[in-house]
Amino acid sequence: MYQQLTLEDIQNNTVLKKTWDFVCSMHHGQYRKGTNKQGECVPYTSHLFRVMEITANALGNPHLILQNNKLTQFLVIALTHDTIEDTKVNSKLKLAEALIPIVGKYYSIQLAHVVKELSNPPEGFSGKTRQEKDENKKIWQVEHAQIMSTPAKIIKMADQICNTIDCVDLQMSHKKNTDSAWSNDKKKAYIDKAFTVCKACMCHTEHISDVQKKALAFLMNLATQAHDYALLKIQHPHDSEKTFFEQLNATSLPENEPLYLCKQYPSTHQTNHFNFIRTHT
Repeated sequence: MYQQLTLEDIQNNTVLKKTWDFVCSMHHGQYRKGTNKQGECVPYTSHLFRVMEITANALGNPHLILQNNKLTQFLVIALTHDTIEDTKVNSKLKLAEALIPIVGKYYSIQLAHVVKELSNPPEGFSGKTRQEKDENKKIWQVEHAQIMSTPAKIIKMADQICNTIDCVDLQMSHKKNTDSAWSNDKKKAYIDKAFTVCKACMCHTEHISDVQKKALAFLMNLATQAHDYALLKIQHPHDSEKTFFEQLNATSLPENEPLYLCKQYPSTHQTNHFNFIRTHT
């Protein structure tokens, strides 16, 4: 069963508490593009927390994950995954330096490296129109997802799942024009792109640990459910008052078997330098 976390759940974990304080400071004043049911702006940190929560569920029982020092390092990546892209800590070196007091020098370099993998190129994407830029961004993200390290793939999938749900559970609006809501076509294109990126993350996953395989399988199952939910929500926006995660919290998810590690994906050996995600809980 999917388990939601609260801020109180991470208070007893020194590393996560310090990381949360850090990202709250770095993302202060930033908000999601959409508003909630009450028409209120949603702090961007809610997205970071949700990505951490999804990641914790993918790795196993989230409350046990919070007690596992090595897997906790992985949740630090989830909380900081947008730091380089969206804050003044805008380089791998700067993030590594900021993380030293939280996780120590050895892990700070590793974690910052994964966050860099998860960041869009600083120069942006080429294109004469917004449509061309969006298409080039999609192409880059899909290609990049296939060659990322496994830790980065897991966080990327959690990120895309969260984005998919927010696309329909929030009232999405254009960045500089809050009166102009996203059309259904724009929402469909967005969630289809997110699902395509998730599927791309399943490439080259034959030579990884069982923990990683189960995490990816869990996330692919969840991504499929999120995609189906989002499409249904677009077609029938008033059918359910409960959000996706509220519904998940009351139902059982499929077993975390690697059902989506399909053999049609190209096979390649992928070196993994992140030993902390090999620990079983």
